[in-house]
Amino acid sequence: MIGLNLPTIFVQNVWKLLLKNPVKKWYLFFLMILVVVSIDQLAKLYTLENFFLGQSRVLIPSLLHWTYVVNRGGAFGFLANTQFDDIYYLFIIISIVAITIAVYFVHSLLFNGNTLLVVSIGIICGGILGNLIDRIRFGYVVDFIDFHVEQKWSFPAFNLADLGIVVGGIFLLVNWLKKGDLGRTGDEGKKGTSQEI
Repeated sequence: MIGLNLPTIFVQNVWKLLLKNPVKKWYLFFLMILVVVSIDQLAKLYTLENFFLGQSRVLIPSLLHWTYVVNRGGAFGFLANTQFDDIYYLFIIISIVAITIAVYFVHSLLFNGNTLLVVSIGIICGGILGNLIDRIRFGYVVDFIDFHVEQKWSFPAFNLADLGIVVGGIFLLVNWLKKGDLGRTGDEGKKGTSQEI
């Protein structure tokens, strides 16, 4: 029984260490980025090596396909059909600015104990960086996740980097709902609630 519990105990202790040590939170932040970028780029590499443009394979009939799509716009095809010639540079600049702001924001959070925010922003940065790598390498983003319900409804194709941005955003929302403020710690949140009452 002790042997079975060792992995859980190890993870719990590592997590507590990360909670207490601001410096180690940088490791957690960059780990989140590395995980998201690695998974995203591996999935895109598989797509490029095993699909031709427009090719689709059924994963779940009438619901989910793996389809190789080129996206020159933003996440989920945002502005993909725009006629703006400099859209490529626009999204690169937006991505770099977003990552810079996120790193600055994380730096300000390291000493307030809000680990969930650090994780959330790390996941979002990983998603932004995953698509930024595509734009610099190819001039476009590789999408492959294709949701649609038979022929009646379809969602713009996306990739794991886009999914990371959404998941990170959901974590941010959860944190905000739990604490009522993006910059509060648990103790600060309680103090703020008691003062409002």
